[in-house]
Amino acid sequence: MADDRADVDSAEIVHAFERDSSILDNPLAAKSYAKGADTTITGEEDEEVKAELKGAKVFIKRGDKDFSDGILGNIKLLSHRETTDERLLFRREPVWKVTMSVRLGSAVRCTFDEEQGVLRVMLKESEERVGVSPQRWEQKVVIYAVKRGKASKTDFAAFAHTVSARAQFAHPSSAEPSSA
Repeated sequence: MADDRADVDSAEIVHAFERDSSILDNPLAAKSYAKGADTTITGEEDEEVKAELKGAKVFIKRGDKDFSDGILGNIKLLSHRETTDERLLFRREPVWKVTMSVRLGSAVRCTFDEEQGVLRVMLKESEERVGVSPQRWEQKVVIYAVKRGKASKTDFAAFAHTVSARAQFAHPSSAEPSSA
């Protein structure tokens, strides 16, 4: 029965080629039936990439908990085209889900420890609670420790120096950190 199905499929293919003889004339010019490019909205449309590092690894510590296992992904330093507010964005591989989105400001500390090879991003985040007003959410210290992962030492050091230097001069209007 599988042979009959194979014959039917082959016959359909031959019939399609006969209808469109241009395929036989130039097989590389065959029609493409692929759908158009996706118009996925990422939230980065109004931002410019100031620095980027692929293959970095982030470890997250929230409050009194231990650091999480390392998450491999890409990290970007983004600058809004109109407000010039800057933020760090980390997307995990391979699904590109946002793991960290921190707006740089006076409430965020970024330090680069060259000896340990780690960029630390420290801030307070609100712990959301269902049924509790946002004013009463508990604030916890969060530390994002970014390490080089698959990236080279020189690329990581250049990225970390850029971030820590820019974080020192972050705009006062950016005092509210945000995280995802």
